[in-house]
Amino acid sequence: MTETSLLDSLKPSYEKTNIRRWIITAVSNVKGNRATIHQIRKYLDSKKTGLANKPETKLIMKKLLDIGRLVKVDGKYALRKSKFARKLASNKAKRRGVKKQRSLFKKAKRPRKKLSKSS
Repeated sequence: MTETSLLDSLKPSYEKTNIRRWIITAVSNVKGNRATIHQIRKYLDSKKTGLANKPETKLIMKKLLDIGRLVKVDGKYALRKSKFARKLASNKAKRRGVKKQRSLFKKAKRPRKKLSKSS
């Protein structure tokens, strides 16, 4: 096998990994981490022209959904975090000393009952 045929055999898998990575970054870059299919396609086209229209992209999206890396919520695609990522995020919050938010309004004080003096 020559070097060129070896590189040609690796090219499709390399392109698929790039598409997979670009889809995940497209979802994570959107505000709220929920992207529509149009936003994902626009991001893919910005990386490489005509990439969103390829049938491989649909198959990769479907595979990401089946694996569980992406989740469809109300017609939008969102990332599903692993248990490790959730645990890491909670540990960071603990280290920062995140405090509970106080309510904007102070609680109204109740009038105290007056004790009558019995003499």
